[in-house]
Order: sequence, then C-alpha cells, then structure tokens
Amino acid sequence: MRLQNLGYLVATFGAQAAARLIVASDGESVLPIGGFNGADPVPTLAQFQTLVSHGALRYVLVSGEAGGAGSTRGGGFGATGTGSTGTGSTGTGASGTGSASTAESSTTSAQIRTWVLANCTAVSDSTVTGLYECGS
Repeated sequence: MRLQNLGYLVATFGAQAAARLIVASDGESVLPIGGFNGADPVPTLAQFQTLVSHGALRYVLVSGEAGGAGSTRGGGFGATGTGSTGTGSTGTGASGTGSASTAESSTTSAQIRTWVLANCTAVSDSTVTGLYECGS
C-alpha cells in the first residue's frame, strides 16, 4: 500500500467504518486503519505520523468502528459510542458493549489510537463524536 502522496478526508479504525464513511461522503478518500478486524498493521505508526506531518491526513475518527457483541468499537458519525482499545477501558457501541483486551493494546491500530489521543486535539464543535484534528 502506497501511503505517500495521498490525501484523506478522514482516517478511522476498521474497514467497515471506513466503508460507511466512503459511502456517506460520496466516495471521498478514507483511510481504514487496521483493516477488517483492526489487526492488520497498515498503516504503521510511522507511516501514519508521516501522513499527518505532510498534511495528507488531518482528521481521525477514533469512535468510528462498527460496534458488535464484545466489541469496544463505537458507532460513528452521529453516534454516541466510545471506547479505547489501547487503554483497557470499557467501551460502548451502537450494537454492543465490551472491554478492551490486553492483546489489542499491542496492535498497530492501538498504537495509532494511543498516539492520536496523546497528540491530536478533540474537535469539540463537531456533531461527530470522537473526531480528532491532527497537525494543522
């Protein structure tokens, strides 16, 4: 996957959440972090940081994953679900609740999520829950 020279409307965790955003935005570029189940190491943390530093990625939706039984993933645009897979906290989603596992905290997705929460700013004037702005 070539990540340089691309610009993204938003990044989100998981391919299902990204697919919903692509459809809702009429085909805009959305970066799915972690693939279908969040375990794919694409992009790496270094690649993600490069996208942010080069201005190719400005917004990250941290609660935009599909919720499900036992899932820590939140709802998405307009949803109220939240959860942090990198900290072991309990999350609620549109379709279920669950607790983050220790294994999830070591995935590339969890590393990126932790970096976003530590280095980006929550967008407080948005109707979207869990939207963060990275870079300028």
